[in-house]
Amino acid sequence: MATITGAISSNYHLPTVQLAHGVIAPCPTTGSAGKCSENWIPAGPAMDTLLNTIFTDETAEFTDIQSTSPSIDLTDWQLTPDLLSTFTTSSNFYITQAISEHGYFEIEFMLANNFWGCNMQFGNSQCGTLIRQGISHLLDKVKFSNGEPSIAGTAAALDNPVPSSAGLSPANPCNWDNGPIPSSLTPVLGASFRSHYPADGTAPCVVGSAAGTAYHLAAASGATSVWQPSISDLDFCAAAAYFIDAGLATGVVNPSTSASTRNCTLTGLTFTPGPPAPFQVEFFVRQDNTPRLHLGDSLAQMICALFGEGYNTGCAALKVDHGPITGFPGFTTSTTTVDLNFGLYTAAFGNVFPFDSSLYLGYSSRFVSGISSIKGGTPTAPCSSLAVPTASAGNYMYMCNTAYDSLANSMEFAPATALTSSDCNSPTGTDPTPGTSGQPVSAVNGSCQGRLDAISAGYQAEDLFGRGAYTFPIFGASDQFGYLQHTPGNTAATWQRVINHEGNGIANFFTWLNAWNSNPTQTGTIREAFKQGIRSASPYIASTVWDFYIVGDIYDSLHIVDPLNNGLDLSWMDVSTIKIPPSGLSYTPPTGTVLAYRMTLWPGLTWQDSSPVTSFDVAYSYLTLLANGAFQSGGASPLAGVTILSPNTFDLDVNNVGPFTRLFVTGLSIFPGKYWTCGTGTQPSTGSAPNIIPAPCTVPATVAQNQWSNAVTAATNCGAACYPVQYALGTAPLASACYPNASLPCSPPAQCNTGTGLSVTGCDTSHFPARLLNADATKVTATFDPIANHILIGSSAWTCGTGTGLGQACAPGNVQSIGVGQSFTLQRNGKGIAPSFPGDYFRSSGNLALWLWAGGPNLSSNWFSIAKSCFGAAPVTLGSTPTVSSCAHWQQGIGTSGATTAPGVGGCPSGTTPCGISVGTNQLSIVKLYSVPVDWLGSATGSASTWNTTPPQGIIALDPLLYEGNAPNPLPAGYPGFTPGGVQTLSSTSGCGSAYPAGQYDC
Repeated sequence: MATITGAISSNYHLPTVQLAHGVIAPCPTTGSAGKCSENWIPAGPAMDTLLNTIFTDETAEFTDIQSTSPSIDLTDWQLTPDLLSTFTTSSNFYITQAISEHGYFEIEFMLANNFWGCNMQFGNSQCGTLIRQGISHLLDKVKFSNGEPSIAGTAAALDNPVPSSAGLSPANPCNWDNGPIPSSLTPVLGASFRSHYPADGTAPCVVGSAAGTAYHLAAASGATSVWQPSISDLDFCAAAAYFIDAGLATGVVNPSTSASTRNCTLTGLTFTPGPPAPFQVEFFVRQDNTPRLHLGDSLAQMICALFGEGYNTGCAALKVDHGPITGFPGFTTSTTTVDLNFGLYTAAFGNVFPFDSSLYLGYSSRFVSGISSIKGGTPTAPCSSLAVPTASAGNYMYMCNTAYDSLANSMEFAPATALTSSDCNSPTGTDPTPGTSGQPVSAVNGSCQGRLDAISAGYQAEDLFGRGAYTFPIFGASDQFGYLQHTPGNTAATWQRVINHEGNGIANFFTWLNAWNSNPTQTGTIREAFKQGIRSASPYIASTVWDFYIVGDIYDSLHIVDPLNNGLDLSWMDVSTIKIPPSGLSYTPPTGTVLAYRMTLWPGLTWQDSSPVTSFDVAYSYLTLLANGAFQSGGASPLAGVTILSPNTFDLDVNNVGPFTRLFVTGLSIFPGKYWTCGTGTQPSTGSAPNIIPAPCTVPATVAQNQWSNAVTAATNCGAACYPVQYALGTAPLASACYPNASLPCSPPAQCNTGTGLSVTGCDTSHFPARLLNADATKVTATFDPIANHILIGSSAWTCGTGTGLGQACAPGNVQSIGVGQSFTLQRNGKGIAPSFPGDYFRSSGNLALWLWAGGPNLSSNWFSIAKSCFGAAPVTLGSTPTVSSCAHWQQGIGTSGATTAPGVGGCPSGTTPCGISVGTNQLSIVKLYSVPVDWLGSATGSASTWNTTPPQGIIALDPLLYEGNAPNPLPAGYPGFTPGGVQTLSSTSGCGSAYPAGQYDC
């Protein structure tokens, strides 16, 4: 997982991101609110410019879009309840249907910190558990979900850090609340909290029980808000009991059995509240999201009241800091120490699908910043030995519990899938059945091959998490989104093809790829609102949803996740993915490999600077993201190494595999190694111990880039002698040998492996040495700005600048940290280039048309031979079908750039109708390029013909209109494809009136 506040809207699948919202559902067919989203097509962009404007919060952007002259077309946040009726009844807006978001809101604890004299010990101390359990009694989450105006009617309480839409029901909260009762409170609370639950195993003690029952004894009677227990409420007294048991106090003011006189405010505090820490705990409350602001302030008031300091938002015992997501210090982790820069935090997560996104990728100790002193899985060093030092840890709460890690690992790499049982050949037992008649967690016994299946392991992980109260889950929600129906003042210029992402809502990569308006307010431009700015555009540091909006627009990933079915991944940068067991490999795989994902990159795939994307870039991206513990790298944690079979074919060798592995391991950003490496030299450093830091590379950036490019060229020209070549991560240096104590980077270095079937030549210094696959240590820090350093260059649909400004000229001042009212201005990758010509985005509408022209879904490897036989043949009359000549198809249309031959010239029959052109080397190269064959929808869909028969959920059958650069052009009827020599319809039923581009793609 990772910690981002928002939903990720990129073209890849990331660990849980902080704060997301999503909607997926068919749109209504009537009413002004009916056209809420449309199915998508995997090609684009349709518009030339994407303008992302920064606001202070969602309120500001909603005010803007309702103005007479809005500066935005699309919003990035769900509508608040008070706006639903406004947007629904107004003819100015479209509104989406509601659906459960893949996200949840919770209170987090910095589990390595000290709370009022109690060391949390990474979540393992008894006093820490008691404090967290006590705090969990201080808000009535059901009343908050139902009563907080900004979410009322859309939110529902949660007891687990998993949204209801993630594929796993809530776990059983029985016996979580089982702390001993101080004698003074026994008359009030009874001898044990267990007495508050039925003893017969009925509700709420079952899997799938009603949420809001954990750490909750009775409805709050209300203090300053209805969801706050008063000082006489049982839950307030329960919190006091836990704090007394934790050693923070000795009693309460009045433990009367009568609610009218009872006062459970703590007395006899064993510490003196007040700064500095640990006797004043710091609570960071997000002010850029209304429900979290009210949630945080309410909880702060309750903690202060418990300590006898009144219902105040901050007191001697609790310092409250308000700020936006960019102000929260916890996201930036230290690579040399555990930075105790917060105590509590009002967190939220999006993209939590499937359920391992939070339970494994969020809370496993593998994803802390793994400095050596906290690693080893021992009581004094409880964090995973696999964790690496990172400036952007996913588990920034530093939850390190070996029992939980074991369960989460069992869930992540279970032998049977959580989404279907097809991967289990001999299942035994059954998973618990949710509902009032279901089983408690103790009854889970679904298994496969002698191990828990993912569902049962997930329930056990939920249960253990709840017992430790490692976080305080509050609520999940359903969302609806609004956007402009049409350009103001022009009702005919409607917004179309806005995609309602299952996990993100309408702000997502697929909307920006497909959205179109015939006459938008700003010519050729999608104006997207960002309710706040970004932290970082670096693929190593990005962690918020807004970070990944930018990162996902610039960088592609190997696979994408279907926006309308997040359980389905589609090949994107690759043309195929096959699974090969170790026994089927011709080389010695990395130690521990259990499976290889073999992938071949899309033909002709290039970076935005026109240089080729290669297998070496893939290896660089994966190895350096893992080595530096990037927020997004969690999904690739099973990677053992990358074996390169050719410049465009490689294996991702994994040492563990489970039901979620392919979905996540194929979702990392792929970026050009040449811009992020120091080249073949060692990483320089500066300073003296214990303050040694990386220094800028000793060679100019252009030299390092040339070293990379030359190595790729050498490895390519070397041919078979240099392949297969295998790269993996070596052993990280000891803390004493790396920054800040010594001159080495602390990350594990890339190494070239040897073994049977592997090339020694491939990784020697004259071809592609492993040293090139180490990141420049100055470029993986939390403060590095890729825009300011002119290297925000990827392969995806949008570019940061163009020409000499590529990689930099997309933000005011050429920096990533822009202010409120300023905008990121991204250009369509391929703008200014004729559709399908070199330099156009490889997934553009123009290249889709070219693929269709070459043969499309029916293309086969022998078609090149057929096309070759047409080389130089006399052209036939424009619009002729293969019944006239099997070569006619390749003599006209987009593959010929619309060129024609005049009647009576070059073998064209006399008359008034021009002919196509003779098939030449350009046409043959196009057919050859796509004769792999390439399945545009990706190998995950099965047969290529499924696009027109049973396409994946949400993908339309081939649209007769494709869009590029704000100019729709019709596709011929009768697609997909054609059969050489057979009857076909090359164009509309009226025939080709004129050649492409005035006519259709095949004219």
